[in-house]
Amino acid sequence: MRCLFIDSRDRISGSTTDFKIQLPTTLVLEQGAQFRIDNLRVPMVIPLIREGINDFLYIRLDAGGIYGTVYLAALLQQGSYSGVELATLIQTAVNDEAALHAGSTRFACVYDEHTASMTLTCTTKTFEVLTDAQAASHFMNIANFATALFANDYSYEDLMPGRQLYWSHVSMVSLDMFYLSSSKLSNPDTFGPQGASDTLMASVTSTDFATVMNESMPWDVWLTAPAMTTQQLDFQLRARDYSILTGLPNISFTLTIK
Repeated sequence: MRCLFIDSRDRISGSTTDFKIQLPTTLVLEQGAQFRIDNLRVPMVIPLIREGINDFLYIRLDAGGIYGTVYLAALLQQGSYSGVELATLIQTAVNDEAALHAGSTRFACVYDEHTASMTLTCTTKTFEVLTDAQAASHFMNIANFATALFANDYSYEDLMPGRQLYWSHVSMVSLDMFYLSSSKLSNPDTFGPQGASDTLMASVTSTDFATVMNESMPWDVWLTAPAMTTQQLDFQLRARDYSILTGLPNISFTLTIK
């Protein structure tokens, strides 16, 4: 039984989430050798709202009177937020925009901790949160839409058509799932996103932002490694779409081989 302690800060090339390490001794694996991953530590420091990525919320508002139909571009400050904090952020940002373009129109945004959901309400006017495509036709040369916060599961409540928007807080987690992969340890018996056989383990985010997530394989899970003789190993931390995650200071884990 051998245990290797892997930390991306010890890399010889690559980034904190796509890296190659030099082993202290030559690793020789015979056919049928098995391995597992434990204590995968991922600092949850990717902000929920990222400047230039998803920091604008676009709204079409039927303000009426001298204002008519106006389009609001509410800027959300970069940072990590709980449900209550995000509701306050959205309410303040939208109302600041409404004060500039729609007179006395005011919005309220409330987070419900019991249902993990959020509601944006305008009791006096009809509004619509724009999709990326809708917003692009009114706001030129802007690509950092915050509509990704809502995924595709937001809806307008029937009790107040067009004036109350409801969505699930679960869809607002920017790092909802990630995958650890390695080209050296790829295994035809494992299937990750897009059928990738280099996936070692998957993890569903269950930790709040500004903390460290610690994940291990189930106690009885071992993967079969290909036969190899090497002095280097590579690892990648990937998002749900299997792209390389960025923005993390480092990742670390233990690799146990038997």
